[in-house]
Amino acid sequence: MKRLCLIIICLTSFAASYAQSGDIYSEFSIGVGAGTTTVYDYVLAAQNKYALNGTFSYNITPFFALTGEGQFGKFEGGDLTAFNMKYFYSAYAAATLHADLQVGELIDYDRSDFLYSLKDAYFGSGFGLLKNSITYVQPISPNSNTLYNTVTSSTNFLMPFVFGYDFKIYNAYDEPKIRLDVSYTLNAVFGQGIDGYVTAAPVKFYTYFSVGVKYGFGGGKLYRKPIRY
Repeated sequence: MKRLCLIIICLTSFAASYAQSGDIYSEFSIGVGAGTTTVYDYVLAAQNKYALNGTFSYNITPFFALTGEGQFGKFEGGDLTAFNMKYFYSAYAAATLHADLQVGELIDYDRSDFLYSLKDAYFGSGFGLLKNSITYVQPISPNSNTLYNTVTSSTNFLMPFVFGYDFKIYNAYDEPKIRLDVSYTLNAVFGQGIDGYVTAAPVKFYTYFSVGVKYGFGGGKLYRKPIRY
């Protein structure tokens, strides 16, 4: 009987010490966001438009996630009063898969307030596809009667480079259940047609600045150290 009690006490103590070694976090999260897009082309004036996005993440740790993202929005660029009179307007849809790593996975953030403030900053990259439908593109330069090589739609390979910050909101168990997310994504688009014009440039770029919210759900997982201090 004494031996059984001793075993129970040891198991209880082990379980308590294990539970205190870290915090619980949600295995999955889902989110929505909104922001602005800007297409960058060396001959087109950049203009801002809007977009919406939705995300679904598998949280390997509270600071490292694989995220599937869908974007829907508008592109606009150029100026009909510029020297080349190029201008386009389009609607796009994009689907990407990217891995996002937060600084908290790499540092001991309990050592200073400064490091603790950095722990929720993140960066990531991945791949995806972008489908672009051109609503309008200026096909000719009236100044020189130059006929531009244009397209009305395109599908391109996409590589996002994501930089952001998660403002974590914790519940009573120190679990980061809600995350307010601010992110800036530089997207490299390979091929032609993102701006409606076929040029010699093999890669063109657009950025997406967004603000959103993510909600954690699914079975709780234990992290190796406290998430919140």
